[in-house]
Amino acid sequence: MNDEKIIGATVTHGKYGRGHIAEFDKKNKHITVDFSAGDVRKFPFPQAFSDGYLKTDDKDFLSAVSRAEKDAIDGKAQEEAIKQIEKENQEAERNRQKEEAEVASKCREGEFQGDKDEFRLRLKSSEKVHTVAGVEYTIVREARYREMKLRVIGGKVVVTAPFAGKNQEQVESEAEAAVKKSVKWLEVRLATAAELQATEKPPEVCLTLNEVRRLFTEIRELYGAEYADIRIGFEDRLSAWGRCFPKERRIMLNVEIVIFPKHIVEYVICHEFAHFKVSGHGDDFYAEVSKVITDAKAVDREQNRYERLLSAHGMNPLQNKRVRR
Repeated sequence: MNDEKIIGATVTHGKYGRGHIAEFDKKNKHITVDFSAGDVRKFPFPQAFSDGYLKTDDKDFLSAVSRAEKDAIDGKAQEEAIKQIEKENQEAERNRQKEEAEVASKCREGEFQGDKDEFRLRLKSSEKVHTVAGVEYTIVREARYREMKLRVIGGKVVVTAPFAGKNQEQVESEAEAAVKKSVKWLEVRLATAAELQATEKPPEVCLTLNEVRRLFTEIRELYGAEYADIRIGFEDRLSAWGRCFPKERRIMLNVEIVIFPKHIVEYVICHEFAHFKVSGHGDDFYAEVSKVITDAKAVDREQNRYERLLSAHGMNPLQNKRVRR
């Protein structure tokens, strides 16, 4: 494999944005990506591209990826490599959060001497606790959020908002109005979270990504030859557990789907297969899902309840909390 086609190649990631490959460890089958925003992360190669974590438009590099896929190491070794890379990425994330906390502290104390724009990029969340009508909440601003939303995470109210577009004073004013308008709804959600925290243990990771791949293959076979060319990929998103791309003949699953029990993962996969024929979520959609999952609506309700349990324990990946360990 020609290392020159790999090192320096431009790639994009759903969370970290645009970057370039700085290192290629041929022995351990991983690459190190230096992202423009300052993050440095390792990814398994070529699986990060096969599963949709990373993308590139570099034709020479795509050919290198294609050749690497043919020479990929066996599943068990790949799983071990991924675990090691995740461990290193977790350590890098802890160091980043520690650095941001130190910058925030210096800023509050008037000691921060760095560029203000750099500070705004690095400091993405507020530690200030606000109170409206007896409801306490914090405001978290991150680039990945597209609109303001009220969430109950780990038994606490969190207002998530985009990082750009408005100053902090405007965001705080809008957050206060949103909380004030939703006090009764929030009280119900807080009570539900408290009950779940008291009566049920936090969920544990149920599957591995390889097990999810095998489930996908088994379900695809149930759908017959019409769906034999459908491929699976994984992505890190805050908006959905799965997405269907009919033109590309591809289903993308949230990489954190491993937190769900097997039967719910099966339902999510069938949910996406059904979208190849039905775009909405009406009776005809559930009729399509029920061809494989006989009690589709019941499992859908169970999935919603499981998400509330995850949220109660602060573990819902769609609320920006990674659980895959």
